[in-house]
Amino acid sequence: MFNKEDIEIFVLTSNKKETLAETLKSLLNQSVGEMLITVMDMQSSDGTGELVYQMQQKYPNISYNWFDSTNKFEIFINAIDRTKTKFVMLFNDVDILHPDYIKSALNALNKYPNSSIITCDYQVWSNPTNENWNKASKRFDYCTSKRMFANYLYRMERYSLAPTIYKVENLKTHIYDLEYYAQFGPMVYKPFVANTMQENEGAIILRDKKL
Repeated sequence: MFNKEDIEIFVLTSNKKETLAETLKSLLNQSVGEMLITVMDMQSSDGTGELVYQMQQKYPNISYNWFDSTNKFEIFINAIDRTKTKFVMLFNDVDILHPDYIKSALNALNKYPNSSIITCDYQVWSNPTNENWNKASKRFDYCTSKRMFANYLYRMERYSLAPTIYKVENLKTHIYDLEYYAQFGPMVYKPFVANTMQENEGAIILRDKKL
């Protein structure tokens, strides 16, 4: 049985103190309770460290690491190598997460525990307030092959890496490919995500656009 302790959320940030505050608020407000959150700071000089320190006084589940580097791929690789959880999310400092997202993901994962990746057909918020979220459903699709999963990904109107939950064991094998794919733009993230699924595993797509 998987639970919230099996997922670590890495948040990459650089001089976006204001949006980072909203990002962390959405992660701290998950309905499953406190998540393991690690902020990875790329040379911020806008008071990001002070903001996180203040939040840590109330939320000890937040960790903070400052990097003298702006190479986000090296930083992600460093983080994945150190994590002790079974799954991770690679989040950004401009994204927010529906309060029931992790709950919905765990619900699906526990029905299909051989799944190696969970993602969603997400909704864009033009002026997020982290308040008055619509209630989320538990609807999801389960893909039994890499080809089926890839077809789902390519049919999606929008796609973002941020809400994707990866199996650490698989991500460690493919994370070095991310820098290569990134040079071609966000649309090319889809084959990267598809490749993190192994043929003997499953993939989950949360279908509720409110997520």
